[in-house]
Amino acid sequence: MLDGSNVQRPHELQRMGVPFWSIVGVTGPENEQVFVNDPCGNMIEFHQFDCCRCRASARQAVS
Repeated sequence: MLDGSNVQRPHELQRMGVPFWSIVGVTGPENEQVFVNDPCGNMIEFHQFDCCRCRASARQAVS
């Protein structure tokens, strides 16, 4: 089980020997998205809760 923030998640994936990749800043200035493939080849994305713009309430108004 992977608990905690995305800061801890890559370290845990490395410890378990799970291949992954990540990108920073696409959905928010300090948000990191971590991606892995499950055994069937499906891509799984982890991102830190409440740190991206996927929720309307987290979006800043454009002026």
